[in-house]
Amino acid sequence: MAASSAAPRTAILLFTHAPAREWENKRLVPGDIARSRDVAVSLVAHARSVVQASGLPVRVISSDRQRGTSFGERFVNALADVFAEGFDQVIAVGNDCPQLGEVDFAAVERTLQNGRPVVGPTPKGGTYLIGLRRAHFDPHRLQQLPYQTAAFCDALMEHLTRQAAMAPVQLAARTDLNSLADLQQLLADRPQGTAAQLAAQLQQLFEPNEPPRERSRHRPPQYVAHPESGRGPPLLYK
Repeated sequence: MAASSAAPRTAILLFTHAPAREWENKRLVPGDIARSRDVAVSLVAHARSVVQASGLPVRVISSDRQRGTSFGERFVNALADVFAEGFDQVIAVGNDCPQLGEVDFAAVERTLQNGRPVVGPTPKGGTYLIGLRRAHFDPHRLQQLPYQTAAFCDALMEHLTRQAAMAPVQLAARTDLNSLADLQQLLADRPQGTAAQLAAQLQQLFEPNEPPRERSRHRPPQYVAHPESGRGPPLLYK
């Protein structure tokens, strides 16, 4: 009887802060605690919805499950945990790319099956997606890359080229939300698809026709209770 040739198993790793940590990390609406938290909740929910619609198994590793002191250590440990479940390929994403829904995850999976890593770059030198096989995973060297700097994507590309003996496939560059200016630009761009849905949700957090802006430091922030949203993962750039 011929041996089975099952396709490699692929999982998506959503690596993120929980909403309660994400708004503190970025404060996308400076001076406005309630809206900053609402923006974070919307971003996490958007990322979860996109990856769950991919049809691939999803593993969410949020801040309450991450292990390590540095970003690199926490991210590498999260990858190791997913590979330890028996997956052969992992596609890691964060929660702050509005255009994440434009990614063809099935195509990313096929590229990995052909032996090539995949990188989704951001314009500022980070990444919104990293796809790699178990054979590409070197925890020690991967942890030493310059995470959360503008040099990260180039360093990652060089590292994965050595690991796979071929250059990674680069997806289209897509932006991520790291500041109030990024949020303002997203709403001004009038995006399409799932990014449009996210933009509409974010716009609803403000008064009609009111652009997101920094709140006056002379006015105390309004605290509003919100139900806890789903928890779920940096940009990997970062």
